[in-house]
Parts: sequence; C-alpha cells; structure tokens
Amino acid sequence: MGSDTETLASCTLPLTACPRCGAHLKVDRDQVCCPTCVCQWEIRDGIPRFYNPGYYWGEVPREEASSLLSEARTLGWRQAVQERFQHDPAVVYSILQWQSRASWLPLLGLNDNAIALDIGSGYGAITQALANAAQEVYSVEAIPERIEFTSIRLKQEGLSNVRLIQASATDLPLQDNVFDLVVVNGILEWVGEWDLSVPPQEVQLKFLRKIHHMLKPGGILLLGIENRIGYNNFRGNLDHSGLPYTSVLPRWLATLVLRRSRRTHHRTQLNAKREYRTYTYSELGYRRILHKSGFGDLTFYAADPGYNQPLSLIPLQRNALAAHTLRRISEPTQGSRPRWPRLAKFYLSRLGFLRPFVPEFVILARKDGSDEISG
Repeated sequence: MGSDTETLASCTLPLTACPRCGAHLKVDRDQVCCPTCVCQWEIRDGIPRFYNPGYYWGEVPREEASSLLSEARTLGWRQAVQERFQHDPAVVYSILQWQSRASWLPLLGLNDNAIALDIGSGYGAITQALANAAQEVYSVEAIPERIEFTSIRLKQEGLSNVRLIQASATDLPLQDNVFDLVVVNGILEWVGEWDLSVPPQEVQLKFLRKIHHMLKPGGILLLGIENRIGYNNFRGNLDHSGLPYTSVLPRWLATLVLRRSRRTHHRTQLNAKREYRTYTYSELGYRRILHKSGFGDLTFYAADPGYNQPLSLIPLQRNALAAHTLRRISEPTQGSRPRWPRLAKFYLSRLGFLRPFVPEFVILARKDGSDEISG
C-alpha cells in the first residue's frame, strides 16, 4: 500500500459517509472530516480510525496479537504467523490460507471492476482474496491489532487496491448503493453484543438493512454463519456464548445458563448482564430475517468442514447432500473411524432429514435488481 505519507496523500475515501449525518467525508492531513456536522476522526498509520473499542475480541490473547505485529514487521507476516502459532494449526490456517477461506469466489461471477467490502475482516485473509479478484476493496475491522496486521500483510504482498477502515460493524461509515459484494463472515451472530441498546435481533436487522442499502442493485451479500440447530450443537460443541447447548435452548433459558456460569469466555468478554445475545438461526430463520432486511433471492450452501474452511460447498438439496456424504464415507482420510455415524448421515440425507441440521452455512443473498453483479 506504499508509505504512510503516500497513503494519506491518496486517501480520498470516495465511498465513505459520515456515520452521524450521512454526508460525504473529506481528508484533511491526518484527519477525516465531515463538512456538514463537523465531526472529525483520526488517521493513524494510514488507517482512518472511526472507532475506539473498549474491549478486545480475537482468536488469540491481546498480548499475542501485539507481539505478532512486531514480528510481522521484522520476519514477514507469513513467517511470523507460522512461528507464533505453530502449535495451533487452526489459527495458522485461518490467517494464511486466503484462497481456501474464499473458495466461494467463483460462485459470484465478479467482474474485474467490481467493488467489494469485507466487514469484520480480522487478520485479512478474505480481504487478500478479494483484493486479487476485485478492482477495489474496502476492509472494515474494529480491533486495532487485527487491522494493523492486515495493513502490514497487504504492504508485503504488494496489494494497493484495499482501503482499510477501523470502524464498528454497527456504525459503518460507508455510502449507499456503491458495493457489488459485501462479505460478512462470522460477524452477524456477534453484532448483538456490540449494540446493547435494543434486542439482538433488532441489531441484526438494522445491520442487514444497512448492508442492503450499501449494495448496488443486483449486488450480493455473502454470509458465513452457523446453523442454530446444527447437529454438532446437540453434541456439545461450544456456542458463541462460550458454553455448549445455549444455541439450541430458548433465548431466555440460555441467558439463565450464562448467568449461572462463571466460565471465562475464550475470545472476548460478554455483556455485563450476561444476557444471551449471540443469536444464530436455522435455515428458515435466516430466510425470514434476510427477507425482512430486503433480500429476495437467497441461495444456501452447506459449508464443509465449516464456513471458515469452506473446502466443499454443497447446495441444500437432498441429492447433493447425499452424494457429498457418500464421498466422505469412502475417503481414505477417514481411516479406522467408525462407519456407522457416516452411514447414518448418508441415509438421513437420502431421506431429506439431514438438511435442517447441517452445521454451517454459506448464504448468498442478492439485492433485487439486475441478474448479474455489475462493476
């Protein structure tokens, strides 16, 4: 992305809008300014800082995230990740494997002149994939350590078509009708924790409606998220609450369970009231909330092994799910693992009973308009 001086000189932020009044923003030296309501935000290290979080959220503790930044500058971002997280292959995969993380890109048919937005971009894997596929990318992340790592990553990769913005997903400083693609990967379930003023579903609806406004006609929202009633949740997988089973409980009961638990959360600190606010939904639930948000054309895929590792994307159709399950049964990598659970999944998929319980989704939601993504 060039030096900080070059970044500031070219930082016109053409698609940004004041999160307070909606006016177009301008850059004045080391600040972003709203000429209408006179609000100002700092630009630091070439990144406009619209948000100063009073919390930390991340795959690793904050101290490790800070150490990773300095190591990325001296060793290079790839080597820094490999050395620091050599005993945590899941974290290494999530940061390094940018092509696999965005295996859904060929489904979208993006034009070369498309403009994409990555909300909650983390350490920049999906942002890097989008930068190699679109003309211009806006990458929004709230946590300073994560977006600063992405800045180092992009500079070292020689990618100059990305505009980084530190901002909250619930207060996006971006214009309407400007994006061909908006990626929301593992974020929708969390926005209820980031705005405590109204019930979680209202926060999610407001967030999705803002995305709908930001998309051009015919633009696509790509949503990666868990299934509330995925079969893994009935087997004790940890929910976003940090506890097992809370996703499948009634919301009020999940809140009671959270308030009785003193377990430390593995990623963040939940709201002080310990109210259950990390809402996920079933396929039907996602269809309802997306329709309420203005999206009419929806396509669902089962993501295997998950939306963060979408190595296989299977249409939610009985024959497709059965064929995928049959392939998995015969894979040599399964070794001596018991066959009966996989056979049970196969027969359930053949009968159409597996579809409601697939663990994770990749969802494509198109804004009504033209049939193709335009640039």
